[in-house]
Amino acid sequence: MASQLNTAPVSPLFFVNAKQQLQLEPAASHYLMQVQSKTLKVQLSNRLLVKTGLQHNAASLSQFHPAIEKVQQLAKLQQASWWLVTVKDNPPSAVLSHLQQHAQVLAVQPDLLLQRQNARAEETSGQIKDPQLLPPLKATKTVRLAIIDDGFDLQHPALQGLNIALQYDADLRLADASPKLALDQHGTKVAALLLQTTRQHGVEPELVLIRQVSSWTSDLLLGFTVARMMQADIVNSSWILPFLPDPLAELLNEWQQQQPYFVFAAGNNAADACSSNAFSQLPGALLVAAAKHNGELWPYSNYGPCIDINAPAYFQLTTNANNKTSAFTGTSAAAAYVSAMLAIKMASGVHSRPDQLQLWVLPVSGKDAESSDQ
Repeated sequence: MASQLNTAPVSPLFFVNAKQQLQLEPAASHYLMQVQSKTLKVQLSNRLLVKTGLQHNAASLSQFHPAIEKVQQLAKLQQASWWLVTVKDNPPSAVLSHLQQHAQVLAVQPDLLLQRQNARAEETSGQIKDPQLLPPLKATKTVRLAIIDDGFDLQHPALQGLNIALQYDADLRLADASPKLALDQHGTKVAALLLQTTRQHGVEPELVLIRQVSSWTSDLLLGFTVARMMQADIVNSSWILPFLPDPLAELLNEWQQQQPYFVFAAGNNAADACSSNAFSQLPGALLVAAAKHNGELWPYSNYGPCIDINAPAYFQLTTNANNKTSAFTGTSAAAAYVSAMLAIKMASGVHSRPDQLQLWVLPVSGKDAESSDQ
């Protein structure tokens, strides 16, 4: 999405997230934000995320300050809405301060550009046997599975014959989830692994393909909003966030009342996932670590008490019509495998509890299992 980046921040900004006041401190052409003993580098634009009651619409919200130029609804919750508000000023300090004091504004924060990490790992030598722990199942229902990633090459031989409910680009606001950059290859691999796994068990999920590459809070929120509007049963995301903005947390927490599965890659930093991946703060979210065939973690995998599942993390995928293969590894591969296995179970009418999943994915020594290599 086009945006007007700040180029010369001059004064600190303050906002509240998770009931804590956070400060954005100017530093060169960006800001520094302290969150849970971490210093994060962020960028701002001329946009704000504003929460109001349901009685407001874009027209009424645009009257809250004369500098407001555009208003777009990003998420409608049960009792409130989150809006993307574009203003004339950059950075939007004056409008932010004004709305923080406005009686009709429930919350407001800058639209932050976070440093997001893709959960891919360096190729690991030696093929690991892919455990087939489930017998073929008789599908009794169609499962809708949303993949939020960097784009999907639907001409790829491994992605032929997909059952697609919707494709959408949350960054560009287009009904097209195809790759837009040469580096947009990860989503294709995730979709290929999902499809390869489900088809082994005779299950063809209905896919919601969402391209979402940027890490603006507004784009993240829109991507998950689209998945929710499409009533996805499972959402697969391979991105690692260092900070969980309130708008996204509120959307996902409310959506969990419908009992979807949120499957997130734990990350490949050989670090404690509780501190390195903010998605661990979501109750009910499934954080997936990368495991060997015996259940031990690969040395690169994030670990710790926030890990819910250890899953296979080394797969051979067909990359072209000549059946040449390449390795797909890392916690993103493990998360895709878990999402596929969930789809297989759900297609047979079984909605497994998270604490049951480890029994049919891979044996683990406990939720806080760590690799002996750590």
